[in-house]
Amino acid sequence: MLDTLVAGVPTLITLIRHPVNRGKGSAVLTGGRYAVQAGYTHVLQIDADGQHRVSDIPRFLEQAAAHPQALIVGCSEYGATVPLLDGLEIINVDTPVSYPSDGVSHFRIVLDNYLISRMHATLFFGMLLRLPFLIARHWRTR
Repeated sequence: MLDTLVAGVPTLITLIRHPVNRGKGSAVLTGGRYAVQAGYTHVLQIDADGQHRVSDIPRFLEQAAAHPQALIVGCSEYGATVPLLDGLEIINVDTPVSYPSDGVSHFRIVLDNYLISRMHATLFFGMLLRLPFLIARHWRTR
């Protein structure tokens, strides 16, 4: 499908492929690196699953042109079509982000990565222990 799209406008679209699937994150980074090397000021990334409106792209391009040094970020607006998780309402709360005034990260690369990894392992193995209960509860509510 992408080959057909590129064939229609080969001077407007550059298709970059990895030899094997390396995941979305790697694809985004590869595209970003290409854009920097090609002299672009901005990169636009949208998901291909239809959740993002392609018709919004001109709004992002307008902001990129008006603010060439800025990072333009889309803020999701969840409407009535959002699937509910086990019947739960989803509420998004805006929260300010602050950074140290000295501009230096206080992330301790070894210790903090260890603590994050331990937390994820604990949550994962805890989920495995609860999995039979979760599956049974799921089937009882159907």
